[in-house]
Amino acid sequence: MSQQTYKRFASTIPVQTTILTPEAAVTATVTPAQETLQDDWAASLENLTNSDILPLEEHIGYLKALGLDYGWGPTAMMEYILEHVHIWSQTPWWASIILSAFLVRLALFKLNVNAADQAGRLARATPQIKPIQDKIRVASASRDTPTMMVLSAQMKAIMKAEGVSYAKLLGPFLQIPLGYGTFRLLQGMSHLPVPGLDSGGILWIRDLTIADPYFTLPMLTSVMMYYTFKRGGETGTSNAATMSPTMKNAFTYGLPLMSFLFMSFWPACVQLTFTTTSMIALGTATLFRHPGIRTFLGISDLPAARSATDRGPYKGVMNVYQSPSATGEAAAEPKGVFRGAVADIRGAAKSVMGTAKNYQERKSKSGGGRLTAGEMRRAKAYEDKRKRELDIEKWEAEGRRAGRRT
Repeated sequence: MSQQTYKRFASTIPVQTTILTPEAAVTATVTPAQETLQDDWAASLENLTNSDILPLEEHIGYLKALGLDYGWGPTAMMEYILEHVHIWSQTPWWASIILSAFLVRLALFKLNVNAADQAGRLARATPQIKPIQDKIRVASASRDTPTMMVLSAQMKAIMKAEGVSYAKLLGPFLQIPLGYGTFRLLQGMSHLPVPGLDSGGILWIRDLTIADPYFTLPMLTSVMMYYTFKRGGETGTSNAATMSPTMKNAFTYGLPLMSFLFMSFWPACVQLTFTTTSMIALGTATLFRHPGIRTFLGISDLPAARSATDRGPYKGVMNVYQSPSATGEAAAEPKGVFRGAVADIRGAAKSVMGTAKNYQERKSKSGGGRLTAGEMRRAKAYEDKRKRELDIEKWEAEGRRAGRRT
């Protein structure tokens, strides 16, 4: 049987550890040549500037190279516009921000013109639409669905004859996502901050990465926003007649106050762009209130201010359908179920057709409001379509009532 020998490894031998202090470690490891190199490096740090630390020249794609990459969307779109304006115009940041705001609003100017035209048409139709809207609210409260349908058809006929399109009224709302994109971009630029932004201001606002110390920009924005709403908004058309007093006060006084409170803590670059857009909005509202400008741009005229006793160019009385339950007709003249339903449907059909016909006749007789041949054809097609729908509803109602009797 062989004898095995065991070997003791060095890992099991106790090791004496020597702990060096920081001073001793530096003395033990640093040679005279290394000390000279460290002194030269420390001296060179004192002469470094921002351009030496970040030697990136401003070019297209410069903001993305700094880490401001927002992919695609309104923020990326505003980054593209601001960067191109800044590089191509070689202007400081404050001027580039203002020029970008003007460029965006100029691109959206046609949408504002269309919205102002539609707002003017809606304002002219408001005296005829408002009584119908009041009756719709009453019918809705009493859950009178047939009356609501007939009144809605009458209101649509009036708005169609006037040429009102709600889609064109929504055009200026495109400014909301673009404004959010501008806010997000400039916030990111100020938090980085982008080189030159802290010294690219003007007058008392030299550093665009901090808020206006005198609150001048937030105050100017709130004042201009107040006068813009007083002038009827950017479309230049006052909607005070169709707005409740609470809503009117919220827009006229509440929104400017909230704007001042929030803007007071934003960086000056963000405050500057919102002040610029508020100034453009006030100028647009002022221009759109001028009759000559509206004529030159092809915008419909604003309705003339009328007294309480003046009923406008439509001198006749608008026949608005009311259900028998609202007028008391059913109590004065009792009818059977079948005869009452048929009478209601016939009355509704006559009311719709009569209202549309009278409205078109008054439009053609009133000065400056003559319908074109195309509008007359569309109105006639609408009348025929509505008559067929009412006939179908009448026969369906008759069938249901005949089935219940059997």
